[in-house]
Amino acid sequence: MLKNCPICGKVYPDSGGRACPDCIREENEQYLIVSEYLRDNKGASVSQVAEHTGVPERQILKFLREGRLEITGSGEALLQCRLCGKPIVAGQVCEECLRLFDVDSRTKAEKMFLALSSRKKEIR
Repeated sequence: MLKNCPICGKVYPDSGGRACPDCIREENEQYLIVSEYLRDNKGASVSQVAEHTGVPERQILKFLREGRLEITGSGEALLQCRLCGKPIVAGQVCEECLRLFDVDSRTKAEKMFLALSSRKKEIR
C-alpha cells in the first residue's frame, strides 16, 4: 500500500514507518547533529541548539518529547507532564505520574495519556 509522507508529502510504500525513508534519514541526521552539539555544550537552551546546529526548534522539541534527548542544566521548563502539568526534561509523563499509576514503562504511560485524552474529548 502507498502512503503520503506527513512531513514532505511524497508518496512512499507503507512499511509501517511514520514517514518516508528520506524524511526518516534526515530526522536521524538532525538528531545526531543535535546530540553531538549537546555533548560538547551541556546546558545549552533549545534556541541556542537550533541557532548553532541549524535544526529547527520544533524538531528539537520533538526529540525531547519522544525522550530521545534530555535538556539539563538550562533552567528552562520546556516540557510539561501530559497528566499533571509538572515541568519535565524529556518524554511526555513525569516520574511521579509513572509511579502514581504504577506503570512500568514510559511507553505505557504515554499510551495511557492518549487514552485519557480521547476519553476527555468523548465526554465534552
